[in-house]
Amino acid sequence: MFAQWMIYRGCKNACPYCEVPNTASDLKETNFLPVFKTLGLLGGNIKRLEFIGGEMLDYPFINEIVYIGNKSNIERLVLITSAINKKKLDEVARISNPSKWGFCFTLDMLPLETAKYLSDPDLAGSARKSKAGWEAFYQYEKFWRRGHVTIGRHNLKDLPKIAKVIMDNGAYFNCCPIIYSRQERDSGRLPFIFRPQNFPNIALRMEDRETAKQVMGELKSIKKSYGPLFLPSEEYLDLITQCCKESYEMYPCGCGGKMPYLRIGDKVCPDNTFGLMVCSDFYLDGYSVKDWIEKKEEVENAWVKNPRRQFCAKHEGCAWSVSLTLSSSQK
Repeated sequence: MFAQWMIYRGCKNACPYCEVPNTASDLKETNFLPVFKTLGLLGGNIKRLEFIGGEMLDYPFINEIVYIGNKSNIERLVLITSAINKKKLDEVARISNPSKWGFCFTLDMLPLETAKYLSDPDLAGSARKSKAGWEAFYQYEKFWRRGHVTIGRHNLKDLPKIAKVIMDNGAYFNCCPIIYSRQERDSGRLPFIFRPQNFPNIALRMEDRETAKQVMGELKSIKKSYGPLFLPSEEYLDLITQCCKESYEMYPCGCGGKMPYLRIGDKVCPDNTFGLMVCSDFYLDGYSVKDWIEKKEEVENAWVKNPRRQFCAKHEGCAWSVSLTLSSSQK
């Protein structure tokens, strides 16, 4: 099984469309003991584990996690990073076992396009990440790599080119949309913390839908040529087209009726393992990694029946339902 752990939410380079709250100040020195225990429990129960932030290179215990991962039974471990902290990335790469560890970089722009946006008020953060990401992408070729593209109005047409560059270099391609939306706390809709809101200059809009249809059609053709390096399913590409909408419109997300992966949060539970989440917005209250290992069926049923998840799946959709909540994710 696959697991994603949102263990650290500190970030020094937050993009303007990111809604993730910076909780780095909440991190305590005692945090690593539950990390050690949780990693030990996961070792015999999952095949792949990704660490997501925030910026994982700023996480104070990242070296310890790498050392544990080197010895773990987990087949593949991935750090999702902006790669901006070059010194720390080099240190982490030197102590990482390439047969186990890999990296996911943000590659929102073509390599030669990043310089154009370094002073842009909306896109400077994304440009810095893309610039650093491409440099690291080519530098650490011996590691498993994935290039992730956050799709907006600025890069929609370039998406097929970016995807090809990523996959032609032997790496995996993934993407998700920046959605034009607004939180309506008093309208009965859920207050999605992590969902991008009003960014009219970069978020996909209704007038982008025809372009999106053409681009997604091209991506489907590309997918046939590149096979497993192309991660998003055709169903997810169709969903991206639906993200071209007005702020008041809703659309169904990619969540299915069965728990497709294990999402772990940054909260420590009374049993000294970390708590579970139904998505990047909400915790699966009352359950921890230890609970999932000891009573999988109960936990997975609770995930399916969680009212917030059900509402999201039927009406709202969140930008963080990327490659993990697709109909083909278990394959």
